[in-house]
Amino acid sequence: MFHTGHGIEITLTYEDLGNSGYAGLLEEITQPVDQRARNLLQCLKDYRGEECQCALAGKSP
Repeated sequence: MFHTGHGIEITLTYEDLGNSGYAGLLEEITQPVDQRARNLLQCLKDYRGEECQCALAGKSP
């Protein structure tokens, strides 16, 4: 997953999401979509210019 606000990749399998310098990152990304920017999170495939099924379907993380 890519965090568009911070410009960082997020690795959900790590406790610190692969970004130890961002306190509160988990809380920020798990807010309901209506309480955060809709485009805050982006599929890494889509970010890298690859074909992402969610993006093609008009959905995002």
